[in-house]
Order: sequence, then C-alpha cells, then structure tokens
Amino acid sequence: MTTETKRDLQADLALCEAATAGPWFASGEDERPIVAERESVVTARGSELAYVSIACEDEEFIAESREGWPEALCRAIAAEAEVERLDARYQSMFSRALEVNKARDSYSSAVHQAIYYLREERVREALLVLTEVSADASR
Repeated sequence: MTTETKRDLQADLALCEAATAGPWFASGEDERPIVAERESVVTARGSELAYVSIACEDEEFIAESREGWPEALCRAIAAEAEVERLDARYQSMFSRALEVNKARDSYSSAVHQAIYYLREERVREALLVLTEVSADASR
C-alpha cells in the first residue's frame, strides 16, 4: 500500500513568490526563450548551461505557469480552509443531532412508560415519569 504525501501548498506558494516577478512570456527568441518584462528568465547563452532546448509548447507552459500556479495554490489553500470550516460545522451539527435524537428517545420512552402506568391506573407514577422527563428537558 502506498501512502500519498500531501504537498505543502504554502511552501509551493513561497517558491512561486521568490521566483522572478511575472507575468512571463514565451518570447520566441532562441537565446531568450522565456522573459519577464525586459528581464530574461531562461537564457540559452551566458549561463551555466551550455545548451537549453525548449519546445514552443513547453515555453508557453513554463511562462503561463508563473501566474497560473500561484493562483491555483491560493485557490487550493482557500478551498482547504473552507473544507476545514465546513467539517467543523458538520461535526457540530452532527453532535447536536445526536443530542436531539437521544432526547427524543428519552421522551418516547417516558411517554410509553406513562401510558403503561395509565393503563394500569397508576396515575401518580405516570405523572412522575412525565414530570421527570420534563425537568430533564428544561436543564
């Protein structure tokens, strides 16, 4: 069984924010395939790399990812926060539903017990059972 490692979206976003400011563009130039405003982001000459080969589709993907990836991360972070908020709300509502269900069962049991006592002409016990369940409800 493989365990899936959850990416640290905040760390990914920090990487995006530390990169050269965008937007980036696929320039179509051989020596400067990806640029940001007037600054070269990927350079084929004058860098430690002797040769850079990037397909046109990859240039566009890299350039578009500069703004797309941070936006996607921000949306994912917001979505995760919303899921946590909704989960907490669900847990609260579920707990309350359990309480209501328990109270309903208690009332139902008390009413059945009171009916039993009334059939046996034990009015005092019937009133006592109903009084106790009413007192529990007001607490």
